[in-house]
Amino acid sequence: MYAGGGFEIVLNADVIFASPNASFCLPEVLRGVSALAGALPRAMLLFGNHRTMDLILTGRRISVDEAVSWGLVKEIVPQEQLLARTIDYAKEISDKSPDSVIISRLGAREVWETGVSRATMRGQELYAEAMLRSKNSAEGLAAYREKRDPRWLPSYL
Repeated sequence: MYAGGGFEIVLNADVIFASPNASFCLPEVLRGVSALAGALPRAMLLFGNHRTMDLILTGRRISVDEAVSWGLVKEIVPQEQLLARTIDYAKEISDKSPDSVIISRLGAREVWETGVSRATMRGQELYAEAMLRSKNSAEGLAAYREKRDPRWLPSYL
């Protein structure tokens, strides 16, 4: 079970795989306190008003199936395969351009922290020129033109 601070960590994760017995809750209301370490705004962004209010005002626990239907959990994986699945997923990401992965993640997370308009501006200000000048950008575009797999270089961003 991911409860309280453990659920707050999950809410801040990029991609979530969970075992079939996982459950999630913010039980602070049952203890006379509130989830003030980032869970409230993150839950609101992820789940919307009605689902968030349901969670934070009742302390209700949601099942992993409900977490999947809400878009929180990407995939349910048997407990004994969970580590291998997450490593396979990380390898899938690591096969991509490291510059693109870094900048795409930073740009997406910027929305999380500042909102769409500000994130778009900051993405253009901070990342666009560096990405387009990178060797990986040139390699990715050349590989696409030449219909071959790219040969990524370490990122220097």
